[in-house]
Amino acid sequence: MASRTRALLDTLKLNAKFQHYQADQVFTPFEEPAKAVDQFLSTVKEINTDNKLTNEGRIFHRQAAAAKAIDAIQKFHAAKTPGMLADIAAKNQSVVSHGPG
Repeated sequence: MASRTRALLDTLKLNAKFQHYQADQVFTPFEEPAKAVDQFLSTVKEINTDNKLTNEGRIFHRQAAAAKAIDAIQKFHAAKTPGMLADIAAKNQSVVSHGPG
């Protein structure tokens, strides 16, 4: 079963197929956090089926897996945010300097 993140990403790719931009260029960078989510869900599934773990052990391992996934997503976000903010600021400046039309 695909994660909601994977399903959303796949749906956006399909919907963007007929748009004016290259879907691969737009959505490929988001594969990294999607893989982190998929890996987390896979790990949780393995933890839940491991009969050798106590409930406390399961909780500990789930929390560790969640921390790893969150760390990967935060690294992705930190790397992408400055570029996106700069792009938005440049577009806003362009609109302001050119006026409403």
